[in-house]
Amino acid sequence: MVEIEISDRARKYGYIFWPRKQDKEMSNLLGRRDAVSVVFLNAEHGRKNIDWKHRRISIGYRWTQSLSASKTTFLLELSKANKLEIQCR
Repeated sequence: MVEIEISDRARKYGYIFWPRKQDKEMSNLLGRRDAVSVVFLNAEHGRKNIDWKHRRISIGYRWTQSLSASKTTFLLELSKANKLEIQCR
């Protein structure tokens, strides 16, 4: 499981952005895939591209802008079905 801080930029643009220092964690989690099936807050979002160069995964700004301000962290975990499960805490 990888924890990533929810930044203002992430809320505004609808991406999960991770810092350079978490590249190794993300690589270990995702195995350098180019795309992954995403489940965000228990809702299927389909197959999303992983932008390794800009360190981001799109989940849609409608989903992130509606997040409560009390939610400060994305929790990412790869399920047994090879889906990226994303929850907020």
